[in-house]
Amino acid sequence: MGDSVGVLIFTPFVLSWLYAEPRFNTSSKLALLGATLYSLLLAALVFDVLQVKWLLDYGIPALVPFLVAILFRYGQRLIFTVQVAVLSLAVIATCSGSGPFVAATTWESLIQLQSFTAAISIILFLVAILNLEKSSNEAYLEKRTKELEELYRKDALTGLWNRYRIEEFLHLELERLKRDHMPFGVLFIDIDDFKIINDTHGHLEGDRILCELSELILHNVREIDVAGRRGGEEFIIISSNTNQDNIRVIANKLLSEVRKNDFGLPEKVTISIGGTIGQHDDTELSIINKADQALYESKYCGKNTASFEFTKPR
Repeated sequence: MGDSVGVLIFTPFVLSWLYAEPRFNTSSKLALLGATLYSLLLAALVFDVLQVKWLLDYGIPALVPFLVAILFRYGQRLIFTVQVAVLSLAVIATCSGSGPFVAATTWESLIQLQSFTAAISIILFLVAILNLEKSSNEAYLEKRTKELEELYRKDALTGLWNRYRIEEFLHLELERLKRDHMPFGVLFIDIDDFKIINDTHGHLEGDRILCELSELILHNVREIDVAGRRGGEEFIIISSNTNQDNIRVIANKLLSEVRKNDFGLPEKVTISIGGTIGQHDDTELSIINKADQALYESKYCGKNTASFEFTKPR
């Protein structure tokens, strides 16, 4: 029985510290320290290591619920550290002739102490199981929440950011421009004569073209840039920390890559691009209007080209 009780105490404690625990941050460490000291205080009162009568009479009923709340709130490490701390003090106190398990014979004291140890361990195991189930449910809910956020912010067909998320990025870039004087660029990309592609080859082929172009865009922008789909056959790139020359380079690179790609169709697929650079007196609407104006210029000039609007907002 003694060996079994030892296994009950130390095995979960060692395992809880051998394996990483999610979210074991500064708050968790402080809670672990506080709960351990807290539980040692309670055990010291129960086992007469501290003989403070008023605290024994009134403190324990007030302190125990708070300790239980901490045990349910935090993870396995805290629970099994508290277990080891309390039971170690219980063993030391009983061996020193102090506490409720001191009996006429050593054998009788040992049996009572082991029974107490087993009971406390089982209770804490149940708390640990409930805690683990709670953590699993929280992790599942967090995962589902992230998935729903992805669905809300990602375009279902291409996997690019959708226009709502793009508007958030645009707002952030404007704030950064005004705060840190960090310029950014915006490119509107539109597939030329996309309606003809849909009418000739069907909407499934049209969707395939949209997905292939999305991949091409992602492979030709920097990691810090943001690519999204505004809707239909129109895409957008927000290029952070850039200038007019870099915006031209990105646009020309995209035009070149699209021209080299046949997209599996007998006729050529081309794109038109309109670009602009955000300025301090710009708003989200003025930037969109400038990029739209530049895109219109590309369409007016015969498509399959890039135009730019670098003037101040009107």
